[in-house]
Amino acid sequence: MNKNGKKLLHLALAATLATTALMSACSPIGGQTQSDGDIGDKKRITVSVYNGGTGTQWIEDMAKVWNQTSENYHITIRPEKIDYLLTELQTTPTADAYYTADASYFSAVKGGLLEDLSDILSLKMDGDTKTIGEKFEAVPDWYNDWKQIATNSGQGMYLLPYADMFNGISFDYDLFRERGWLISADKNDSQVIADLAAQGVQCNVSGTEILCTGYTGDLDYFYYDINEPIMSAGKDGLYGTYDDGQPTTEEEWNRMLANISATAKVFLWSGMYDSYVNLTFEAVMAQYSGMDAFDAWITFDSNGKEVTMSDGTKKVITIDNGYEVYGLDGYKRAFEFMKKYFNNSLYNHPKCISNITHLEAQNLYLLGFYEQADNPLTAMLVDGAWWENEARAMFEALKESGETDRGYGKRDYRYMLLPKLEGQKGIDDAGNGSVLAVQNSGTVMVPKMEDKEKLAAVKEFIAYTMSDENLRKFTVQTGVINPYYYELTEADREAMTPLANATWDIYHDTENIGLVRPTLLQATVPVRFLDTTSTVKELPFYAGNASYGGIMKALYSNKSIDDFVKGAKNYISVNVWKDLVASARAEGFYANGD
Repeated sequence: MNKNGKKLLHLALAATLATTALMSACSPIGGQTQSDGDIGDKKRITVSVYNGGTGTQWIEDMAKVWNQTSENYHITIRPEKIDYLLTELQTTPTADAYYTADASYFSAVKGGLLEDLSDILSLKMDGDTKTIGEKFEAVPDWYNDWKQIATNSGQGMYLLPYADMFNGISFDYDLFRERGWLISADKNDSQVIADLAAQGVQCNVSGTEILCTGYTGDLDYFYYDINEPIMSAGKDGLYGTYDDGQPTTEEEWNRMLANISATAKVFLWSGMYDSYVNLTFEAVMAQYSGMDAFDAWITFDSNGKEVTMSDGTKKVITIDNGYEVYGLDGYKRAFEFMKKYFNNSLYNHPKCISNITHLEAQNLYLLGFYEQADNPLTAMLVDGAWWENEARAMFEALKESGETDRGYGKRDYRYMLLPKLEGQKGIDDAGNGSVLAVQNSGTVMVPKMEDKEKLAAVKEFIAYTMSDENLRKFTVQTGVINPYYYELTEADREAMTPLANATWDIYHDTENIGLVRPTLLQATVPVRFLDTTSTVKELPFYAGNASYGGIMKALYSNKSIDDFVKGAKNYISVNVWKDLVASARAEGFYANGD
């Protein structure tokens, strides 16, 4: 076939695949829907499950097994996306349990709309060594934040967590290695050779490369195959982990982006949903200002510690001067980072400036290898840990078209960490580590019901989904983590995609990775969840008299960074803040000024 004929074929195939996959991705994953009435001699239990990136196949599989053992009840999974779930809870709930993508249901807890699920925490499932509560408490930072939104004045547990999903910059390791965009281990550095030996990495020098010949170290999951070239150790200083070959400094980061932009575009993201890129902004802000300072940004309380403002001054933030946190230095630094790297036509895919959905962005990214004028090859996709599972339809379409090496799980996708920023406080206030931001922290809840026998069956099913075995199955199938303590088997790791393995290792590497959860943390802050005027924003992109919903919309405006820094600092006036705090105190919060 001549070159032009091949190009036309690729264009036609790309269009067909994009249409097919997009239509499939917009359809529920799994086919069960709610219908009225019971099923034979069994009473129906309807479970509403948010049908987003994790889909619902995982819980449909669990329901099928549970139904085989239940004598009196039958679980029906209803895949859906309910926009106003709180309204449904306040009126007439249409499901017996809800698995949602967010945890902003404090008003439902306080309003007595939900059943207490604390008895589930005391259950130990068959084969488990810990109760569900013990598995939950084994993630202490998470558990402590969760108690603030899930209990009613410290009593009960009306929300249970599931699916903790970080967002980040994903890339194709195979592509990066093929194009020479990674940093290779230096074969001429005797310290590199010594470190490899000390870490149990067996290798041979071949030409310009160091090739892996075996591994005898302690890693649960080793990222090199036999005869694969070994890259630099990355920010964690270890060989054979999720960050090998990645830049560690901004200088190396700049060099990598310049190399990429010579033959491809660097970034691709959804222009329709601001949150995808906003979370990168927040990760930069937290990595620069420090984890405690970022918490103060969300909670309006620095717990007696000083935080640094954009003008270089330091302040202790309390609820009474909470509005001043909008002057945090990391806000300006994040703006500068995003302007330099993301508001850059040389780096960005041309579709970034349009309102493409996350599904369209995924499809464009996966089809970029055709290198068409309107869809150039793009190195990195800004998306969440679920994106590979969410794009299964496109992977299947590629496989069916003959691109078998591009099917689901065939490419080595990973996450690119932010480089070390000059002056950053990092995750330990000593300048170390990388930060990722969590987009969604899901919850499980049960609306009030009079039928206590049915309620017991609902709780039994929820507990069943939280057994070690089913927590593992959820991660293996979706690539997403559940915020409980559980361990994966060697067989689990082998069954998971490279991206899922990298996600697991990043999530659990608390020595080098910090995760911030702005959405979850906001739900713990009274002045935020009691604000009916939407005055208190997570990210006030405000300049002059204009407000922008996302960092990219702000950068596309004709306003300067200083305009936005000034706008954020003056976003809420002293008097407006006093009124907001007074309203929260009238509801019984901040009684002691904390």
